[in-house]
Amino acid sequence: MYVWSSKRGAWEREGDEHRVDQERIVSMALFLASMLVFASGTILFLKITNVLYRVVDWVPTNVVDEVHTYAGFVISGLAVIHIYLNWPTLKSYFKLLKR
Repeated sequence: MYVWSSKRGAWEREGDEHRVDQERIVSMALFLASMLVFASGTILFLKITNVLYRVVDWVPTNVVDEVHTYAGFVISGLAVIHIYLNWPTLKSYFKLLKR
C-alpha cells in the first residue's frame, strides 16, 4: 500500500523507513560523483584548450582522465541503483500521468 509522505513530498510504501536512508546515501553519492566528473571535465577542458593552462598545469592529465572515466562509471551504477530504489515512486508518477 502506498501512502503520501508529506515529509518527502512523494508516494512511498508503508514500512519502508530504511529505504529512505538508502535513497539518501545513493543520492548524495550520485551528487558527489557528478561534482567530481564536472570538476575533472573542467580541468581537462582547460588543459586541452590551453585556457588558464598555468592554473591547471600542476595536475597530471592522465590522473584526471582516469578519475573522470571511473567517476563516470560510478555515476552509471549509482543511477541504476537510484532508479531501482525509487521505482515504486516512479510507477506512481507514471500512473498519475496516465490520468
